[in-house]
Amino acid sequence: MADIFISYSSKDERIANEICVAFENEGLNCWIAPRNIQVGKEYGGEIIKGIEGCKVFFLCLSKSSNESQHVLREVERAVNRKLPIIVYQHEETVLSKSLEYFLASTQWFVPNENNDMDELLRIVKELQEKS
Repeated sequence: MADIFISYSSKDERIANEICVAFENEGLNCWIAPRNIQVGKEYGGEIIKGIEGCKVFFLCLSKSSNESQHVLREVERAVNRKLPIIVYQHEETVLSKSLEYFLASTQWFVPNENNDMDELLRIVKELQEKS
């Protein structure tokens, strides 16, 4: 079981992987595609298993992820499973109506120029421990 499922647009792969490394350096177990998808397995099914097996859902929010149907489906599954969701807004964007529907009541994390990684790690660990 993973502590955190990291959802992101493939255009944001660099930042998603940086966050994954930072979390894992602090002892948190992350599920991130495509790394955690077994070769020969069906992609969508593996995504669902990843979401089902995590304690916290982490969304790297950007213009690209806001437009991604894959990210939207992942967010919907996380909401359906009543997972705690952390929205990490690394790029300012106006939510699509569909994402707005799912994320309207979720408090977002907006990093400042110092990136606030310590604060982000504290929040993620706190949510993970409560789940």
